[in-house]
Amino acid sequence: MRPRKLPLLGEPITKRTEESMTKKYALRIVLDVILLGAISLPILILKLAVWPYGRGFYCDDESIRYPYKESTVSGTHLNFIAFPIPLLIIILVEWFRIAHYEPKLYGKATRAPLKLFAWNVHPLIVRLYFFVGYFLCGAAANQLFTDIGKYVIGRLRPHFLDVCQPNVGYTTCSGHHYISEFTCSTSDMDLIKDARLSFPSGHSSLSAYAMLFTVIYVQSRLSWHIFSHLVKPFIQFLLLCIAFAVALSRVSDFKHHWSDVLTGLFIGSTIAILLTIFVMEIFELEGKRFPQCNKEHLPTRDVADMNELQQLSASTPLLQREKTARRDVH
Repeated sequence: MRPRKLPLLGEPITKRTEESMTKKYALRIVLDVILLGAISLPILILKLAVWPYGRGFYCDDESIRYPYKESTVSGTHLNFIAFPIPLLIIILVEWFRIAHYEPKLYGKATRAPLKLFAWNVHPLIVRLYFFVGYFLCGAAANQLFTDIGKYVIGRLRPHFLDVCQPNVGYTTCSGHHYISEFTCSTSDMDLIKDARLSFPSGHSSLSAYAMLFTVIYVQSRLSWHIFSHLVKPFIQFLLLCIAFAVALSRVSDFKHHWSDVLTGLFIGSTIAILLTIFVMEIFELEGKRFPQCNKEHLPTRDVADMNELQQLSASTPLLQREKTARRDVH
């Protein structure tokens, strides 16, 4: 069933309609929170209650004999990169669209404000709920997908032997034989557990997801030029460089093998593309979730301005309005 559209400005909102809208959106919010929790709960369970697959190692495997190093990009640094940067960009872009860009493009808003429990919800809050909500769900899905690989495969990190210091095959090695029965000398079980979670790279998958999501978002929603035509691609290039740098640091810090990093980049990028293009349909939002204005509900001056814009080109009126709005924004 198609969702009911919001009433246009000028149309009376009856108490029954208001109650129906409140019930509808309250239910949607509750379901969204439940779904986000359903994705996040297994991540917590894996971290707290599950031990990764107990993989052994070959005695002469040099790929797991690297020294332990502290991370160049720690988990705290990663979270600071992967969440505040996209959220800040989304807030700034949507605020500018609502405050400056769309009024010049479409005229004044023609939809009645969304009402929730008798409160008018600002359009910026509605859009942030949409974009940030999808972003967080995608981040949770990306983390769960990555963690499943980590715990099922149980690949040993390049510094595994330095962390574990097993009683067999560490100081002496005789031939190319597989060692599955051994005891780690290190007492830090959290460190040993982490040393078994090499594949795929969580840093790489999260940074790739967050930065590529933001790149696609900017391509879709930042519809005007900021001082120069090169500013937008420059921002996108910087975002991709951040993801690439984070991924490379995991190899240089001996936290992951190169194949772990490559797989992590693939997972994060794939989830970002599938979410934005096929689930959110982010390039089709204009005129869909955020509809164009209706001339019947605009003030006379806005109608005259719109008619003037439409006369610029009979074949592509929307294109001409966009050009005019972008020129005014400059």
